[in-house]
Parts: sequence; structure tokens; C-alpha cells
Amino acid sequence: RHAINKALNSSESTIYSTRIQEAEKRFAYGEAMINFYYWLIQTHQADNQNNTTLARENFQQTQIYAEKLAAMNDIIGVVVGTLSAGDGLTATFNKDSYEYFKQRYGQFKSGNQDQHQIIR
Repeated sequence: RHAINKALNSSESTIYSTRIQEAEKRFAYGEAMINFYYWLIQTHQADNQNNTTLARENFQQTQIYAEKLAAMNDIIGVVVGTLSAGDGLTATFNKDSYEYFKQRYGQFKSGNQDQHQIIR
């Protein structure tokens, strides 16, 4: 992440800048996907242990990354290889699991949560 940000800030060439921006989109997609999976698994584990407080906290993090993925629709055809996935959340093939926990633990207001990344 640091190297991409440094390259974005230092590139003076339009060609390189465009390529770096495309790489940054792919990297951001990968970051969001990994964090989404991580927090979805954490939610599932807490739910299996009947720890609803922890499951709700974990789901709040899941939702942050789900919303990021849902907003990613321009990169999906390149990364997934087909536009039929529609958006990054659908491309996880775990949207049903996300919707299940969303129904179980509720919808949180966007922008009010602290974001916890497992990768930086």
C-alpha cells in the first residue's frame, strides 16, 4: 500500500500515473476483499459460539468492507474476468452469507464505525 501511494504521489508521467491508478484500484479491491472475508469469518465464528455481542461488533466491520466492495463495479470485469458479477460484493460469492448476518445483526449507519483493517 505504501509503495503504491508513494508511486501515485511521485509519478509525473500521465501514462505511468494511469497505470499506477489502475494498479491501485486492483490493490484496493484485494484489500477490501481480504478484510471482508476476515470479518465475515469472525462474525460467523462468534455467531457459532452464541456470542451475539462479539458477532454484532464483527459484523459492523464486515459491513464496512461489504459497502466498499458493493461500490466497486468498474474493476470487477478486469479482476474477475466477467462483468456478470456486477460489483465487488457479488464477486465474493458470499453475498448471501453477508445478507444473512445483516438480517440477524442489523444494518449499521455508514461512516460511524471505526475501520479495522487486517492488512495495511
